[in-house]
Amino acid sequence: MNLIRIMIVSDTHGSWDKLRAAVERQFPFDFLVHCGDGIRDILHAGIPRGVVVIKVPGNMDMGYAGGMERLLFHTISGKKIMITHGDLFRAHNGLELLESEGIRADCDVVFFGHTHNRYFGGSRPVLFNPGALSGGSYGIAELNGSLVLKHFYL
Repeated sequence: MNLIRIMIVSDTHGSWDKLRAAVERQFPFDFLVHCGDGIRDILHAGIPRGVVVIKVPGNMDMGYAGGMERLLFHTISGKKIMITHGDLFRAHNGLELLESEGIRADCDVVFFGHTHNRYFGGSRPVLFNPGALSGGSYGIAELNGSLVLKHFYL
């Protein structure tokens, strides 16, 4: 099985320069997942050709993200992934609703943002918040039969 690398970011809030720096530091990777609040920053970050971009709008993106799905599910390398910003599930008030939705949808992992706080916990689904890239925090997932998640700082 080939190694699949996923860069996970959230809450860039206009810090496209930090997104560009994180991309340059971590490339090569196969997917870039943006969990909302600054999805337009992707346009200025020099995402390498061939990288699959998956994005969901956050509450701060709603002025220009009309019609975009706020909750996505993707299966990558046999792992079912739920991607959302977190505000729909009131992540500031706890992670129970995110976990419940991940269980209901039979997901292996939930990627989310909104709180600006890094988080890695749970078992199935694993909940993973890369933290706010506007503050220098992001994540990498490596899939090669198993799932390895790590937080990084710029």
